[in-house]
Amino acid sequence: MVGIVVDQMRYDYISRFWDLFGEGGFKELVKNGYQCSNTQYTYLPTYTGPGHASIFSGTAPWMHGIVGNYWYDRDSKKSVYCSDDSTVTAVGGTPEQGKYSPRLLLTNSIADEMRISNSFKSKTIGIAIKERSSILPAGHSANGAYWFDEILGVWISSTYYMNDLPQWAKEYNGRKRSNELLKMKWETSFPIEKYTMCSEDNNPHEGLFKGETKPVFPHDIPAITKALGNFSAIEGSPMGSTLTREFAEAAIIGEKLGQGEFTDMLTLSFSSPDDVGQRYGPQAIETADIYIKLDKELKDFISFLKKQFPKGDYMLFLTADHGAAEVPGYVRQNHIDCGLLDFSAYNKVAEEALRKKFSNPSETKFIADIKNYQIYFDYDVLRKYNTTISEVTGIIRPALLKFTELREVFETTDLETRSSSYDPLRSKYFFGTNQKRSGDVWIVFNPGWLQHDNKGTSHGSPYEYDTHVPLIFYGMGVNKGEYKGKVEITDVAPTVSNFLKINLPNGSFGNVIEGVFKK
Repeated sequence: MVGIVVDQMRYDYISRFWDLFGEGGFKELVKNGYQCSNTQYTYLPTYTGPGHASIFSGTAPWMHGIVGNYWYDRDSKKSVYCSDDSTVTAVGGTPEQGKYSPRLLLTNSIADEMRISNSFKSKTIGIAIKERSSILPAGHSANGAYWFDEILGVWISSTYYMNDLPQWAKEYNGRKRSNELLKMKWETSFPIEKYTMCSEDNNPHEGLFKGETKPVFPHDIPAITKALGNFSAIEGSPMGSTLTREFAEAAIIGEKLGQGEFTDMLTLSFSSPDDVGQRYGPQAIETADIYIKLDKELKDFISFLKKQFPKGDYMLFLTADHGAAEVPGYVRQNHIDCGLLDFSAYNKVAEEALRKKFSNPSETKFIADIKNYQIYFDYDVLRKYNTTISEVTGIIRPALLKFTELREVFETTDLETRSSSYDPLRSKYFFGTNQKRSGDVWIVFNPGWLQHDNKGTSHGSPYEYDTHVPLIFYGMGVNKGEYKGKVEITDVAPTVSNFLKINLPNGSFGNVIEGVFKK
């Protein structure tokens, strides 16, 4: 069983780049698999951590607790990363690159329930360049989760899983593949003229690698690596997809996955498309090219599975953890309203309104943090001024709504008491809220606006461009076809669990997608 996540893959990329895809990759999955063409995220923020957790747990941040890649922790009064674990350290890599585990995930994953079903005799392995994308899907009981150490250029894990890397992982690291891959320039797969669906190559709305002066092909990866002084260019280039695919194949062979009595699971996330998308945006030739190259990696991986499992006893699904917004500066040239959110300005205006109301000194801060489009108030300060969340929200709301890009400001607790019938997005805020980890106030913005700089793009909104992702099932027992009705991302885990005839993950509230599997 293989669960593949492509970081930042919008649904429309399959059709946009279809003519440049070869046979055996995305086309193989679409033609011989079962595609759910209206798969949606039904919460926000649509970020990497929550996305990976939701796919494999069958629930939303409301239940699994991964409310963002980061959130504000009231007890420690500091930012917390979704895979943080100070009690563990790296295995096989730089110590600070390994202080991660799934301890902050509040629910089980498909993989956990699968292992419970056979008294932990089956295996689960998680692999991704990003540690959160490896750790959260594989769940609490994984035999191993591996991610990329950009300082040393090797795959590592943490002492949560093991005390030493297995021999197969050591052997792969010993090949120094990251060194080899970073010696190659990033060239386009086809002549530039073929990328007719993209914007011009030299585009002022695209970001740059360190050391570059123009965002154009070819990208001199060896020179960029030298300028960076580490191996991080792996994640920002197609080389990351190659490295990930190769390591996944090494894991299947090294761990003998699929060779035992019980079903094993590999959770596999391709992180590089997200880094490329963030830097260049959806209309860039770089974005098209990384998917064309990913298509070739998928072809090689599917061919590997067919050779490794000649009886066809494997099944995989492919989806994404979120989509991406258009680059505001680029689409505004065509009179489409959008822009950049300025949370430092919102913070300043809100603090000024509160200081004016309570006549307090300028050094007093009512707001402890703003994260994931939410305001966290400092409860000690509220108590000092004998005020409440409702009162201060009422004070800052009219001040913030003077920003034309903001359409609403409301209390988090308001989601529990008011009907969402008048606002179809209201439920997305509800399912993105965990009372112990989320903020006190949601800031609601108009479509097309995003939190980023003026180059490239980002994601995180409740709107179509961030919520609509591909979902394709392929392999053993899967029907050929397409379902065009609405599917929620929380339906993936119940559907896979039903196929495996195991319990659903313990916090799951999704539904089984009918028609995916043969009767």
